[in-house]
Amino acid sequence: DMVKKLEGQMQEAAGLLDFELAAQIRDMILEIKAMD
Repeated sequence: DMVKKLEGQMQEAAGLLDFELAAQIRDMILEIKAMD
């Protein structure tokens, strides 16, 4: 599932304190959910 995969990447980015990347991934997740 694409959203679950992205959520894992987002948590990984946040764990690395890469909040800019985490925010970009969150935005992608929101776009995917909006398309559903």
